[in-house]
Parts: sequence; C-alpha cells; structure tokens
Amino acid sequence: MGLFDKLIGKRKTDETDAESRSSSPLSPATDVSPHDFGADQVLAVPSREALAALDELRRQRAASGLVPVILGGSEDLALLLDTRQIVEEDGLSPSQALERANSLDPSTWLKSAAAQREADAKVDPEILNDVGTWPLFAPGRAKIETHLKVPGNRVYLATFRTDASWKVLALLLWSSFNYDMGPDIHAAMHRRWNGLYASEVVSVTGDVIQCHVANPPRAKDDAMKLAWEHYYYCPDIVSQGIGTVSALAATLLNADTWYFWWD
Repeated sequence: MGLFDKLIGKRKTDETDAESRSSSPLSPATDVSPHDFGADQVLAVPSREALAALDELRRQRAASGLVPVILGGSEDLALLLDTRQIVEEDGLSPSQALERANSLDPSTWLKSAAAQREADAKVDPEILNDVGTWPLFAPGRAKIETHLKVPGNRVYLATFRTDASWKVLALLLWSSFNYDMGPDIHAAMHRRWNGLYASEVVSVTGDVIQCHVANPPRAKDDAMKLAWEHYYYCPDIVSQGIGTVSALAATLLNADTWYFWWD
C-alpha cells in the first residue's frame, strides 16, 4: 500500500469514527443521580459537544416528551444540589414551587421588584434614571456559552419530563438567595417570557440561566421595556455587568439568546 492509499484510508477511518461518535446515543452519567435534580436522566459530554447534544435532544423533544437543559460542570452540580437542599429544608417541594409559580402574577411581582430596586440605596441612581438613550455602539450579544467556562472538559446535561422549559426551574428548586427569589418566582417570570417572546430555558448552572428566544423584540421601545423587566428580575447583569438598562436593551433587540447572572 502506497503512502497516498494509507492517507486516504486513514482519512476514511477518521471520518467513519467521527460519524460514529456523532450518531452514537448519548450515555447517562454514571456519577450523578437524576433523582437528585428532579430529572429523568443526566448525561455527561465533552464541553465542545454540549451544544450539539443539546440541539439533538431539543429536536427529539416532541417525540420524547423530555426537556433538555445544560447544567454545567461538577462545581455547578454541587451548587445546584446545595440550593435544592436548602429550599427543601425550608419546606418547599418541586410540586409546591410549580403550584406557586402558576398562581404568581409576574406583572404584580415586577411592580414590587421595581419598588425594591428604587428603594435600594446601593443602586446607582444613573441606572434608575436611564431615559432610554441608545448606545452609540451596540454591545455584543450573549451566546450559549456557560458550558465552555467549566473547569476541565466535562459538561452535564439533564432531561426533564415536563411540557415546558420554565418548569425546570421549579423542578430544580433553583433560587437566588441574595435577592430572596425562590424557584416559584424564577419559573413564573420565565413562564411570562415564554408566552411573550417564545423564550426557552436551555442552560441552568449554579448562578446563570440562559435562554433561546424565538420571538425577540424587534423595535427599540419594545427592547427597552423588556430590558427593564430583565433588570428588575436580575439586577446584577446591569449593576455588575453591562452598566445601563439602555445598553442591555441594545443586546436584546433581535437577539436569540438571553443571559441572566446573580452574584
């Protein structure tokens, strides 16, 4: 066999191996119990393959009845478990969180949150006095990338037997304690945005939620209105992140991805 034939044979072998890897079924993680997360199953994949795995599981959703979500790395799993345990010890179960989320009025909660932000002496007055001055240079938009920031090369995805991605936040008992926001509030707000913008929760790590958005705001005024809602819900993305609500609005205009982070 000549060198050319060897090279062609090796390339075909590599291509066959790659096709085999891409078409092989995802395997459950052996070091994680799905029950601990209220999940149907937990999968482990190399970080570079996480988005492809997520997309494949989302395509299977109609047939499987399972909602897939990226959970991050091992440190994220530990934070998720700690949060879940604290909430459970306070006497709240996933079913109770979901029941509260369904009965909570997001509009009423947003009004209360706005009043809290305005009364908070630590809030920069320039944030609250933002009159909607559009930034001269649009800031970069978020991407689904939390899986790329985990230590090592191992990312976990979970699938949840539910009919809506916002319900995953209740099933996980996901909370942000610094702002006294339990899983019912998080689930209710994403229920609202799913109805208005067709947003889907796709990544829930220890302190970050990310969403795909099929129907984002298309006009500046609409983006500004949504940006205020995002700020009231998640102040840290402005006060410790992008700086102004107007700049946040610029990232939401026609954007297919949202990013939320709580310190």
